[in-house]
Amino acid sequence: MFVFKAIKEFLGRHNSSSPSSRATSEEPDNAVTDDSPTIAKVRDKGETELHDIAAKLDMSIAANPAMKSHDHPSDDYFPRMYKQFRHGFSTSRGSWDSRSWMAFDMFKWSEIYTAERDAGLLPTDQDHGSLPMHWTLCMAMILYMVLLVTRQSLDCIMKDILRRLKDFPHLATTRLRLQTPEMRQLRYAERQTVRGSEAFNRSLGNMALELSVALGKVKKVHGNDEAEEEVRRIPICEVLRREIHTEHPQLELPDLTMPVMEV
Repeated sequence: MFVFKAIKEFLGRHNSSSPSSRATSEEPDNAVTDDSPTIAKVRDKGETELHDIAAKLDMSIAANPAMKSHDHPSDDYFPRMYKQFRHGFSTSRGSWDSRSWMAFDMFKWSEIYTAERDAGLLPTDQDHGSLPMHWTLCMAMILYMVLLVTRQSLDCIMKDILRRLKDFPHLATTRLRLQTPEMRQLRYAERQTVRGSEAFNRSLGNMALELSVALGKVKKVHGNDEAEEEVRRIPICEVLRREIHTEHPQLELPDLTMPVMEV
């Protein structure tokens, strides 16, 4: 599929760089308030890549009839749903947090739909057939990329701040150095970025918990009382890795958890 080639190229470019990150919470858009060209470039690059990927996904849907369920080939429910998601994703002007949760909601819906259908729990009017080939895989890749770009961006921001702190002009006394407006601004930006890293990690944990609870409820209804605890132990990164590696085991997918430094 055309989209998989684009995704592999994307991951190939970023796997050569160090692990990185960007906040997915109330912090990201305000994490740094200076005019650093590095930060601006990272944000612009991330936005461009995500929009390009969304556009390519839209093209693949329009050109690929396999995005329809093979059980109900005349039903255009899934193509319409996917195009609506793609449009909302590519035109979103919200925070990075809202975009990652938009991708997560679509991935979670796909997992729940499959679990409920396999368990025979879907009402007739909500059963549109099995998911199209590679549907869940594609959703997993979108979510992983959004989180990866977020992580890389936050890491670039922190490295830029640390570099500027290290290169800050030497003054006669430490006290005088800490009292300069520039140093106070850098320290504030550093604290905000650390808070962003913590919020990003919380988002990963919340996604894993939300998915596990939803799947656990389906499996409980189906008679497996221990399912919820079993699923809950799987981090969201591992869930996405498993799904992506079913078709692309050669892809090296770095961990998404962000190391948090003390300030």
